Amino acid sequence: NTTLGAGTVTLGNLVSGETLSYSGASALSAQVADNASNYIAAITLGDDSGAASNYALPTLSQANAPVTINAAALTVIAGSLTGSVNKTYDGTTTATLAPGNYLLSGWVNTDSATISKTSGTYDNANVGSNKTVTVALVNGDYTPGGSTSLTNYSLPTSVSGTVGGITAANLTLSTGNVTKTYDGNTSAAGSAVVSAGTLFGSDSLTGGSFAFTDKNAGSGNKTISVSGVTLNDGNGGNNYAVTYASNTTSTISPYAVNLSGTRAYDGTANVAASALTLGALVGTETLALSGTGTVASKNVGTAKAVTLGSLSLVDGTGLASNYTFTGGTQTADIT
Repeated sequence: NTTLGAGTVTLGNLVSGETLSYSGASALSAQVADNASNYIAAITLGDDSGAASNYALPTLSQANAPVTINAAALTVIAGSLTGSVNKTYDGTTTATLAPGNYLLSGWVNTDSATISKTSGTYDNANVGSNKTVTVALVNGDYTPGGSTSLTNYSLPTSVSGTVGGITAANLTLSTGNVTKTYDGNTSAAGSAVVSAGTLFGSDSLTGGSFAFTDKNAGSGNKTISVSGVTLNDGNGGNNYAVTYASNTTSTISPYAVNLSGTRAYDGTANVAASALTLGALVGTETLALSGTGTVASKNVGTAKAVTLGSLSLVDGTGLASNYTFTGGTQTADIT
């Protein structure tokens, strides 16, 4: 607006303290950007304590009638961010906004602008609703609407609002493969691992309960259940929605059995099961032994290695499939 209202124009260099009134004053330009060349383009003098007829206007120019247009302040209404700014937890405070999330007021007449900046900051990285989002702004983040000249305004350098929401990230936890020797129980010395999803930043896993679903031996096909893992995320684990997946490729190796026995010389290299005794088994379990083995020679000797032949383990209070001769020692004395 180029109109210069009452009290805007200063009339100087009048005679003996006289004063004049004025009307119809206007500037050449309404733009702050034109201050270096702007001046009073029109004005009509009127009587006050002095008579206007006693004075003549100079040739109006920037040199003798300069005009300075001050910038109008842009105000940001309470809740200058609107709508919602949501994301799934990712361990950062980065917020992503759209032009529709910004609400500005205080424009003159039909002037307007939009904000193009898409990045802001949550007050913290944790899951929650009604979180404060703040956006730092520079003039280049504003796009003027229509013929708006943004140099006419003092633009806000920061806007914020409680428009943020962060939801929990999905995380599936399991354990790595576990191998143990048959010990008669389902205990498993597992450690928690992420099998689906992402553990962000410095978040970590500790603890947990791990157990085989049954105690019996099996190679690469045993199932371990997982529960009770602690999520260290600075928010009591609430930044993640956790599910558990069993490990189905773990192993319980058979327990190695020792054999020892004594028989009298009989002219053969055979050693019958009845001459042999099983070594210690797991807990109080018992097994039987059947078949016949051999030694390398028929002659008298001690600690002669027994070749298993048809020797085999037979179920007792324990299952023979949980035991193996491999890895054990099998010897016999011939007296």
